[in-house]
Amino acid sequence: MNIKTIVVAVICAILCAQLFAQSKRQADASQFDNLVEDWTYEEGHGFTVGVLNDGEVDIKRSWGMANLEHQVPVHDSTVFLFPGMSEQILAFSLLLEDEKGTLSLDEPILRYLDNLPESFGSITLRSLLHHNSGLNRVDFLQVMAGFAEDEFLVEAEMRALLGHDQMMRMDRRGEHLYNQAGLRLLQGALESVTEMTFHDYAQAVLFEPLGMLHTQIVQEGMMTSNLATGYSRVDDDFKVEVESENMLSCSQIYTTVDDMLLWVDNFWRPRIGSKDLWHAMDDYVSENGRPVKEQNQALFVGHHRYWDFRGEAKYYQIGVSDGYAAKMIRYPEHDLAIVVMGNLGQYNGHLCTMFSEFYLEDLFSDDAPTAEKPLLLSEMPKSQSKYVGHYWDYENETHVSINLVNDTLNLYDERFDWRVNLLPVQDGQYYIDFRSGSWVIFGDEGLTLRNSRSEEFEMVKVESDAFWIDRLEDVEGSYINQKLVAQFNLEKSIEGIVLRHRSHGELKFIAMGLDEYRSNSGYFPRLRLIRDKSGRVEAITLSNRFFKEMRFRKSLIAFGD
Repeated sequence: MNIKTIVVAVICAILCAQLFAQSKRQADASQFDNLVEDWTYEEGHGFTVGVLNDGEVDIKRSWGMANLEHQVPVHDSTVFLFPGMSEQILAFSLLLEDEKGTLSLDEPILRYLDNLPESFGSITLRSLLHHNSGLNRVDFLQVMAGFAEDEFLVEAEMRALLGHDQMMRMDRRGEHLYNQAGLRLLQGALESVTEMTFHDYAQAVLFEPLGMLHTQIVQEGMMTSNLATGYSRVDDDFKVEVESENMLSCSQIYTTVDDMLLWVDNFWRPRIGSKDLWHAMDDYVSENGRPVKEQNQALFVGHHRYWDFRGEAKYYQIGVSDGYAAKMIRYPEHDLAIVVMGNLGQYNGHLCTMFSEFYLEDLFSDDAPTAEKPLLLSEMPKSQSKYVGHYWDYENETHVSINLVNDTLNLYDERFDWRVNLLPVQDGQYYIDFRSGSWVIFGDEGLTLRNSRSEEFEMVKVESDAFWIDRLEDVEGSYINQKLVAQFNLEKSIEGIVLRHRSHGELKFIAMGLDEYRSNSGYFPRLRLIRDKSGRVEAITLSNRFFKEMRFRKSLIAFGD
């Protein structure tokens, strides 16, 4: 054998070795069983998994019970609710009708729907699809109006909320803000144009042609065969959950793992719509005219998300409700998809990711980029005690406290019981060595939080009112917002103020400044007392991240809860 032949053989061997190293592994069902063997599904709730590999159904496995009361096991044809997957179905339907010319994503929503406020005149279908229309978060207003967070709203109630003067945030137009109510409006536009319900449209145009014979958009009074019972965990037992339609989100979907594999296969081998349409499903939504940055959690037009997972692009759709949880992930560069669905309202998506590792372990990288850490001071600054106190972000309505423990400053977020040390870089500048790293920069009036994406959050230092209890002499009573048709009752407590409502129970507020009070509620984080010229309390305002200074006037008539 001459030297040339040897060199060629060596090169071929190296190339073959590299090609083999970069290929997917072949998984088998026993690996899946071994992964979940410590999970007690045999006598509890269940879930099912399916894998699509290079266009073929590679593995399907099921564990546990679809119904605990009758000990019905989960099997391949068991039907589950896939919370949120209908958003992807709706997005595709709109892109398909836009491609046909039946509707235009760049036309205003008012062209397709009646009885919407005039302020919606500038909202296009595309802006709703991209969540950058300026439409505010209706779910936060729903709670402010006295409805429970998960309470069913009829269409008239939703339309009334949409007419509120803070529903259109013109200052936020172009900014990406995920909004389920916008999807509900898009569903209405689709139904108006096609003269079909979303259920009927999806059956005739999508599911039947694709062979998804066990998939349905949920509609009132619908009966579904082989449907797994949804459960929530209560201590060591399970409680049956009954799913109800929410007018603030688009209709939900019942499906099987087989049908979801048929659906996801179309991202690689489209059978309905053009290839351009399916590629458009993976385009980023836009914010202020530019695509949302490629980062974990970035949203796509097709209403799925992105994660740079160990160096590989992973797209995923995830949903969790009271009684069900599901996840579908795709690795577009590797023609690999995994679907997991279960009948317990707790996150199960980590199983999806762990199953994918059986195939892609050789391709994953553990060399995650790390931010360059600053040079720290060898000694703690002597003057750092001046930074101790409470800080409030009035834009996002969040609170942190800065404490000094053993000569070390730490930041504490009581909502999540999260505490982290601040490492000094120089006086007034501190580094948080957590995940990708963050900065805390103190100024004359507060502090600035800067994360690894250079996003900044300004927080004002607030001084507790030492005499707050003396200023609550006449605070007790009922407070009403007539436009929201909502009423709250206030009373004093030894810690501050208690806000009561029949839907929300008891909300506790503590003083954080002159006539300002804070709570750990995301819907009601800040309360402010409004006084008349004589100094008596005549109203309160409630604020959260999306709705500011919502005024409730004190009633002269005492109301019950």
